[in-house]
Amino acid sequence: MRNVAVLSLIALAAMSPPAARAERPLWEFPDDDKSRQAICPAWAFEMWMWEDDKNTAEAVWDYVDGCKEHDIPLRVVLIDSPWSTAYNDFLWDTKRYPEPKKMIDELHRRGLKLALWMTCMVNPNEYKDDCLGSPTDFYQEAKAKGYLCNNGRIQKWWKGRGAFIDYTNPEALAWWHGLMDRVLLQGVDGWKVDGAGELFFPVGGQGHKGPISWQEYVDMFYRDCYRHLMQRNPNGVTMVRSVDAGQAGYGGRHAPRDAAPVTWVGDQKKEWKGRGLALALESAFRAMKKDYSVIGSDIGAFSGGNNKKIDRTLFLRWMQWSTFMPFFLNGGHGDHRPWEYDAAFLDIFRRCAWIHHELSPYFYSLVRRANQGGPGMLKVLPGKWQYMLGEGLLVAVIHEPERERRVKLPEGRWIDYWDNSSIHVGPKVIDLEVPDDRYPVFIRNGSIVPLNVVNGYAGHGAEGSSGKTTLDVYPDADRPAAFELWSESGKVTKLMAEMKGETLTVGISGGEPRGYVLRILTSRKPAGVSVDGKPAPEGSWRYDASDGRFWMTIDKTSEAKMVLSLGPE
Repeated sequence: MRNVAVLSLIALAAMSPPAARAERPLWEFPDDDKSRQAICPAWAFEMWMWEDDKNTAEAVWDYVDGCKEHDIPLRVVLIDSPWSTAYNDFLWDTKRYPEPKKMIDELHRRGLKLALWMTCMVNPNEYKDDCLGSPTDFYQEAKAKGYLCNNGRIQKWWKGRGAFIDYTNPEALAWWHGLMDRVLLQGVDGWKVDGAGELFFPVGGQGHKGPISWQEYVDMFYRDCYRHLMQRNPNGVTMVRSVDAGQAGYGGRHAPRDAAPVTWVGDQKKEWKGRGLALALESAFRAMKKDYSVIGSDIGAFSGGNNKKIDRTLFLRWMQWSTFMPFFLNGGHGDHRPWEYDAAFLDIFRRCAWIHHELSPYFYSLVRRANQGGPGMLKVLPGKWQYMLGEGLLVAVIHEPERERRVKLPEGRWIDYWDNSSIHVGPKVIDLEVPDDRYPVFIRNGSIVPLNVVNGYAGHGAEGSSGKTTLDVYPDADRPAAFELWSESGKVTKLMAEMKGETLTVGISGGEPRGYVLRILTSRKPAGVSVDGKPAPEGSWRYDASDGRFWMTIDKTSEAKMVLSLGPE
């Protein structure tokens, strides 16, 4: 993977007047994407990991086993190029990955998913780059049958030279899908669709049905990858670019939203400014404004530092930002294994990875809402690199190595995510001292945040919470709380919390039956608790005065109404 998913500098020069090239982002095509956000399966909101220094099965098992040993919740293994005998022939390189089907089956047995790198390019054998070379020259086959754009004209790209598959030719697509099925039918769960389609513009565009515009080709590229995957695996996912304001300064959108279940923002360097974290932030915030929902970046950056450790503070802060982004993607060049750093770093990484894991029901519900025509998951706020994650969480990104951070809080009551005794009333500007184990995150009072808690690492429950949905409830007398909790079957549970005087009512209505754990923030211990009009069973609830939390376990149900009669302060 190289940082060339954006258009080449040749295209930039052709499209941009000299004055516009003075600063980045330089230009973009008109954004005509009216499609809705693709649904992202719940598993894709959990941690992804990959490496790009060794590219072998041994390296895969090294980090898979390392995550298990250190209790880090890995869910998705991503294998980047080169994994095949030639780029996009979809035949495993068995020297690098000796028993691929056995590897896939073992990953699945462990509850893990597998995604593989791909593009739309077909290379002649002489341009095999770092691959072994295809046993047959499938470029010559494709060219002879008219399956390639521009009569098979080859184009330089970051893996040698190749031609573009013609998505307007039905016979070409049948052939192409047959190649993809070589691994899809083995059980591969998704694609990392790297951005070679964006190189289509510099070579012009002719296909089976005539001229093809740059945007048409890009959209066909991403949509075909996604739709064919859905035919083979309806619970699969494609990882695509949303916005990547890279070297050429193209600041526009890449994949259309209806073919963008998971997106990342291209390749950055292991540095704070320039083409490092600053570039990732620029691209991510532009993607937010374009209503992409599931956005992420390579934690600690992709480029540079092969086989070396990443700057500790940069890695730490990038990881913490990613904790509160929908896509948690850890990998690239350099050592991304958190257990190879110090013990304190590992503890912080582990806790954050579990926090992200716990937020998966929140993420999933928000992406289903966006798919139904609702707002995107992420909203840019005033203030330096600040955004809302849903309506409940405000995040201020630490974008430089200093520990001080100024945060601009909007109107409302805002609770420090790490210290619920720290409450701020906005609008207000605050200056924070942020130690390594904290991050500027605030919860808006009057919110409900559903969590998948399975252990105590994040501090939101324990193993007894496993199998239930934990509801973090933050009552506000001036703002009733509501949330629509989606299941993967498409059923919706309506959650509400309303405080009137001395009475707090929490409601669960509709959807699939679930067990729940309520965690309600309240400074007052309840004098009485009822469930569906009857006194709550003895032992079903407790109040933790040290944390200001009311805890209650509810057996599996799709309808329940809890009423808390609050005692004195």
